[in-house]
Amino acid sequence: IGNTMEIAKEDKVKCFDFLSEFEKTIKPNFGSYNINDDHLSRFLNENKIFLGKTNKADRAKALKSRYYIVFEQTKPCGKDNDVVHHLLRHIRNAIAHGHIIKKGNNKFYIEDMKETGIMTMEGNIAKNEFFLLLEQLKQTRA
Repeated sequence: IGNTMEIAKEDKVKCFDFLSEFEKTIKPNFGSYNINDDHLSRFLNENKIFLGKTNKADRAKALKSRYYIVFEQTKPCGKDNDVVHHLLRHIRNAIAHGHIIKKGNNKFYIEDMKETGIMTMEGNIAKNEFFLLLEQLKQTRA
């Protein structure tokens, strides 16, 4: 992964805060987040962040983007699909399993994977934009 290092203590604190918030308020609210939120769309466009699926086409788009996160978005049986909740869960898993590393001066590389080793999320995003993205995603809750 090139020049990697451990994330800063202040970022670890923010990540831990997110883990706590996920368990308390995000996890029980599947189905109430909106990937098509206007504020979120504007934020993604302004910051050149691509969010997509882990398929070939979206991976190709991701690699052409300034920042990206591609992730598995499988719809649960009998429920509406909550893409934002999927992403927040993958980010939670990446943090909880220590799969968030500093890449270069201010970028994070994050990943989530199944126990079988199959990648279910991969992202390359600037540290500041990462934490801002978390806030934007959480604000899409109805």
